[in-house]
Amino acid sequence: MLSKHNHRIYALPTVLFLFLTFLFVSAGVFIQNDERAARISKAQSVAEQVKISLEVFSSERIQALHNLMRNWPTFEPNQVDWFNAQALSLMGMQRGFSSLVFVDASGEIAWVATPSSGIKTRIDNSLIGHPMDALGLNISRLSEDLESTLLYSDAAQHHFIVVGRAISPQEPEHGFLVAGFDVQTILTVMLGELVGPQFNFQLNADSATLFQSGELVNDGTIVSLLPFSFLERDFYLSMQSQLSPYNAGLLIIMIGLLMSALVSYVLHKQLKGAVNLSLSQQRYLTASEASLDALLIYQPTDDDFSLVEANSYSRYLFRGACDVLRSMSLAEQTRYLGLSSEFKNAKNVAELGVPYEAHLAIHSDKIAPQWIKVQVVKAGDNIAVTVRDVTERFRAQHDLKRSEEKYRRLVDGMHRHFVYTKTVEHNFMYVSAGIEKILGFSAEDFCANESKYVRQVPDETFEIRQTIARGEKPEPYIVHYQGKVGEPLAIEFSDTPIVDEQGLLVAVEGIARDVTKELALQEEVYFQANHDQLTGLFNRYAFDEKLRAILDETHKAAGQQGESKALNHVDFEKVASINFPRAYHKQSVMCFIDMDRFKLVNDSCGHPAGDKLLKEISTIFRQYVNGQDLLARIGGDEFCIIFRNQSLDEVTKRLDKLLLAISNYRFVYDDKLFFVGASIGVIEINESTQSAEALIKAADNACYKRQTHYKTTGLSCIAKLSCRLTCPIKKRPPNFSITRSCFV
Repeated sequence: MLSKHNHRIYALPTVLFLFLTFLFVSAGVFIQNDERAARISKAQSVAEQVKISLEVFSSERIQALHNLMRNWPTFEPNQVDWFNAQALSLMGMQRGFSSLVFVDASGEIAWVATPSSGIKTRIDNSLIGHPMDALGLNISRLSEDLESTLLYSDAAQHHFIVVGRAISPQEPEHGFLVAGFDVQTILTVMLGELVGPQFNFQLNADSATLFQSGELVNDGTIVSLLPFSFLERDFYLSMQSQLSPYNAGLLIIMIGLLMSALVSYVLHKQLKGAVNLSLSQQRYLTASEASLDALLIYQPTDDDFSLVEANSYSRYLFRGACDVLRSMSLAEQTRYLGLSSEFKNAKNVAELGVPYEAHLAIHSDKIAPQWIKVQVVKAGDNIAVTVRDVTERFRAQHDLKRSEEKYRRLVDGMHRHFVYTKTVEHNFMYVSAGIEKILGFSAEDFCANESKYVRQVPDETFEIRQTIARGEKPEPYIVHYQGKVGEPLAIEFSDTPIVDEQGLLVAVEGIARDVTKELALQEEVYFQANHDQLTGLFNRYAFDEKLRAILDETHKAAGQQGESKALNHVDFEKVASINFPRAYHKQSVMCFIDMDRFKLVNDSCGHPAGDKLLKEISTIFRQYVNGQDLLARIGGDEFCIIFRNQSLDEVTKRLDKLLLAISNYRFVYDDKLFFVGASIGVIEINESTQSAEALIKAADNACYKRQTHYKTTGLSCIAKLSCRLTCPIKKRPPNFSITRSCFV
């Protein structure tokens, strides 16, 4: 039965489409053939007119040449003047001549007459005195027929026809007469008057195209005439009427096909609708029986609704009370199930036609579901009620909600940690509540304004993002922030890239923790390991490390200077922790300082007095060093200073001031006054220095090579300082010492 209906739906529209298509295509082909015949007839007519016009033009000019030769004077004293007058008169009366030439009996060009209108010509007065061959003709003396040739002028870029004959074959002494015609100028004037722009044509002679307008299209409408004579040459004319921009036949075919398809489609829809209408009941029953929803149809009865149809699933869904509910009206059913308020909603649907949908909890033990989804729609005069068991979905939602709450409690309860999610552009789109405990900002505020709170990002940020873009997990990194109250905080991030099935990055997730205290503890441990606890200066271990780095830097700079003869750049990465500026590398000078009379203070007043003395002396030292210098305590009363990028002369001036300050210093402890002094050994650090140990040893030895001693007595002190080099400056070795002593 269904196959028979489908046959009708498709067969009848197809037959109608083919029939209408045949009619319209036949009409279109007929109109196209009629139009083609009209084009051929029109082109044939115009081509005949062109042929006749050209033949008339040619016969008139040839006849004029014959008349001129018949009237040639037998006894004329000056034939050239007579020819010139007659030629100009002839060219004035009959247009088209480009030149008239008189050739004497000896075959030389005697005179060339050209029109005064400026017509292009290949033959001019420059040919006078040349043989007849310059005209492209070889004229027989005895022939009474005109001879012609077709020439092309590169200068004028035109074709010319040259015709000529002996003036009197019986009397060769009269010479020859030659006429030139500018073919393209003639054809332009004549064809422009006869042929409109609606024609394409082409005129050929001697395998050359003399004139062409438009492009001939080989569609069977080209008219070609038999060769005809023009100025003693055979011409071939092909003409075609242009095709109208609106092809009526093709237009009718296209419109016919469109209309045929439209009519067939409308018929198909009508047949299909009729068939579907007859099958709708069967489909409805099949669909309702296969549905996983209970479908109930109610019809209005007075102020209530009665059940008229229910599918099989409704009997399964209401299996605990199916028989009871079947005999009840809708109002009674809703009261029985404890859903009395839903009856009013059903009445509103019947009155207003607006669908209603709700999720309802079932507390009756008459039916199995605990949660149902109810949809009520108007179906004509009836209403259709759809009921779906959604108990499992609600249970899953509740389980998911409990799981989310548990996860949120776990995440939000993390101490000094928080989780986060970032976009592929590394913008935060989610952070857990732990961020507020760390920075003081809410999660929403941090996601919206995170860049405002950043104070320092890692130097390798670009490499980290490249690693994430490849879908690889980078090493943890630290970002420094400013908290809500302005305190600096350091947070360590551990990013995990999230990629899709194609390996493309879609998000970044991770966990972060507050490492501010850990970093502070690390810095404290580092400081204690590298600084003297009493004075706060670098200790012996740190000083040795810095000194080795300075030596490596000096040797590298010396090597570069030897290669380029000029120092352009020094790498300070190995001594970056000293925070030295990257200045132009000169030289460095190391000073070994030994405090005099420190043992006297220590023995007299005890170690607390010695500790106090060392603290105060270190304060004096700090006043005479800058940020790029290195000051360290390397022993009990021994100190070292490295002056960076300074010459020896500059250092000695600063040491003079330092020793003067030490000499002016008085140490008071328990009402006791002490005078202290210092011995300083100075040595230059250069590329000849072999090791840090050798350098310190040399400075220590220089400290005790006292060249001059100055002593004073009494309570007052006058310090007289002196500096003497162990060898002359010009002859000093790479490492040399300065011994300076101050005694009070």
